[in-house]
Amino acid sequence: MRLITYDRGGARRLGAWVGEAVVDLPDAVGHPAFPSTMEALVARHGGTTMDAARAAVEHPDVARYSVSNPRLLMPIAPASVRTVPDQAVRPPNQRYVTPSGNGLEVACVLGSGGGDLSIQEAADAIFGYSLVTAVTLGPTIVTADEIDPSNPRFFATIDGHPFEEATFDTARLAAVIARTSIDEELHPGDIFIFHTAPGHPTEIRRRRVRSDALFDLDAPRAGVLGKLAGSR
Repeated sequence: MRLITYDRGGARRLGAWVGEAVVDLPDAVGHPAFPSTMEALVARHGGTTMDAARAAVEHPDVARYSVSNPRLLMPIAPASVRTVPDQAVRPPNQRYVTPSGNGLEVACVLGSGGGDLSIQEAADAIFGYSLVTAVTLGPTIVTADEIDPSNPRFFATIDGHPFEEATFDTARLAAVIARTSIDEELHPGDIFIFHTAPGHPTEIRRRRVRSDALFDLDAPRAGVLGKLAGSR
């Protein structure tokens, strides 16, 4: 699933990106106990909660819960943010670069926490992935089940044109999370950010990038993780 947070009457509200539309996920599920925010979903996503969410977004009538002109917000207020060593990411020979010079990076959001986690427990703790640029996260969080762990590749485009490809080592990521949990307690909503190594933005040098260019970060099977308009 591709999950978002949008503004509904001045409050944060959980939604899902279905096709080209944003739907109100709690309304689509239709159960009063279903979480109404991303933070609550991440903290209480066990049991049948995610099954109910998937059933709702796959329902033929889900479009009836579409939100007109939603104002998207940062998808989650992180409990804490940590960076992952560059060695956990295997980029090609260039780096995501926006017109303002900020890099595009990938983040994973933990759905469970604890201390002294095993590597398998650390891998199981990942709720989903998102896009990061500068200090902005989102706008979507793609749940971990949509990412192929044997082929965790991400593709960046500028206005629909291929720009960059990166992949990261999921086993090393789990090891970093597990190692972090030895020294400190991890919590749902904690975020680990993957920095790509510096390089040369060759595609940007070959093509002028408009200040309002749209940057997408896609993953196989998962679709678009994030859409970012360049700085005006």
